[in-house]
Amino acid sequence: MTDYAKTLANLRKTLMDKGVDAFILPYRNRFQAHFLRPHDERIRFVSGFEGSAGYVAVTLDDAAVFYDQRYAIAVEKQVDGLVFERVDYHETMPLDWVIEKVSAANKRPTGRRALARPAAAESDSELARGTKVAVDGWLHSIRDVQKMRSKAAITLLPENPVDAIWTDRPVPEVTPAHIHPVEIAGQTSAEKRNRLAGDRPILITAMDSIGWLLNIRGGDTPYMPALEATAILYPDASLTLFCDPGKVTDTVRAHLGEDVTIPPFSKLEEAIATLPNIQLDETSCPAALEPYIKQYKHAPDPCLLPKACKNETEQAAIRNAHERDGLALTRFLIWLSTIKLDGSVSELDISAKLDAFRAEHTDYLGHSFPNIVGFGAHSASIHTILNEDTNQVIDKPGMVLIDSGGQYLDGTTDVTRTICIGDPTEEMKHHYTLVLKGHIAMSSALFPSSATGAQLDTLARQFLWSEGKDYAHGTGHGVGLYGDVHEGPCGLSPRVQEKLKPGMLLSIEPGYYQTGDFGIRIENLVLVKESDIEGFLRFDPVTMAPIDTRLIDTSLMSAAELEWLNTYHMAVYDTHAEQLSEMERAVLARMTAPVYP
Repeated sequence: MTDYAKTLANLRKTLMDKGVDAFILPYRNRFQAHFLRPHDERIRFVSGFEGSAGYVAVTLDDAAVFYDQRYAIAVEKQVDGLVFERVDYHETMPLDWVIEKVSAANKRPTGRRALARPAAAESDSELARGTKVAVDGWLHSIRDVQKMRSKAAITLLPENPVDAIWTDRPVPEVTPAHIHPVEIAGQTSAEKRNRLAGDRPILITAMDSIGWLLNIRGGDTPYMPALEATAILYPDASLTLFCDPGKVTDTVRAHLGEDVTIPPFSKLEEAIATLPNIQLDETSCPAALEPYIKQYKHAPDPCLLPKACKNETEQAAIRNAHERDGLALTRFLIWLSTIKLDGSVSELDISAKLDAFRAEHTDYLGHSFPNIVGFGAHSASIHTILNEDTNQVIDKPGMVLIDSGGQYLDGTTDVTRTICIGDPTEEMKHHYTLVLKGHIAMSSALFPSSATGAQLDTLARQFLWSEGKDYAHGTGHGVGLYGDVHEGPCGLSPRVQEKLKPGMLLSIEPGYYQTGDFGIRIENLVLVKESDIEGFLRFDPVTMAPIDTRLIDTSLMSAAELEWLNTYHMAVYDTHAEQLSEMERAVLARMTAPVYP
């Protein structure tokens, strides 16, 4: 068992040697990936926390793991509360915590770095500005560091101090890039580059943006087919791709053409330093590059909106991928309906069975994120982390929440279903119906083309709000095409101000979580489409899998809501029926049978 107190002591010694008061470590790598390979899992190495979002902050006297509510239960199990504080970062951000802890330690005569001065010699604000906080500039954006410097003295370290103490750090595999066919992309790389080139060189740092722009993908990050690289797009639409040249095969080089040059990643700083004026996105460009930049203009990553607004070719590909994925999920749900409450099936068994159904399709390329399978009390954890230590068998009535997705050459999927095993209680049915009503309200919404995700978010929460209840996550996020399952800039959340545009692919996933008892989430992916009314948009579902009607309290449903559900289920049945066996078709007919008041 890892001695995290000892690891922390080693890290503190490194910080003292560097003459800094604290270190803030985000869950991130130098390419801003959402999911990390083992050699980048620094937070897990330091603290044991396995969540895919969060921070660790370390001072010379204190330490904390910062999480969001998706991992509220996981952090309690994985992080030793005697070694680390456990802090919700939506309530307290790491830098604010650091300033508070260092200021308090400096005022205490027993603090490790206690100042040799009277406690009243400086104000709290002066203490804050004098606090030296170290960060790895590759893991924080220019914008992040700008905000941090308004509160404290930020030191950009040339090397991550965690790496200095991680003696058995895994060595990453070298994985080759591959071509994303124009028959799916709908546009060539040259067409995209000519469309986006501006009046000055543009620095592009997001992996999925580079993959979209060049019509290539890679294997450098789990669950997202991306190449670790940074690019500079020039006004003449030529491009320099900084990456490991060994990952670019002759076939990919030929695909990229003569207008794309591929120097090693180590040449990036030198190339930036030669440019008198560039454009970059401060929210994604690593702060480590700022010292090499002579002058820059901030502008959003030019790939974000074109990538998010899928063209007609991409939309057709997305529908095809979701039909195949929906068939696998439907067959899995038919299997799930047959399991018995005898303990012979566990959460891990359920996850493996779902993988097996998806893997029957030869074009299935793996998960788009780790499977989330939670039964009973585990379903109340928004992001249950599956492992042998926590694995639970199905041996009593309850609800199982299954959130999963697949990667296909023609699409990325993400779908959640909450299924009743055995007979549901009235309380389960009541809350499930409130969540379903919210899902339908959002799915059937008609909204102006000026609407933002923040404005629409309330549609899904209104029925829970009417009873003083809510859920601690956004209602939806953008999704890529054989790319990032959490794609910006669009979303359905109180924090997303991006206008929704035709072609955007989003999730709709309201939920409800009753700690220690059960959790509910119902998620479909939808495309934003033009409506029949000029200036207004609507959502069109692409996920095709049955919703558990046994959990519905029809007395809470309106006629319009039942009509939406019945119409959706008719589409699910018509999409899959011919590809199922006679037995499976009969079960699907029951699952999708019309629901009446």
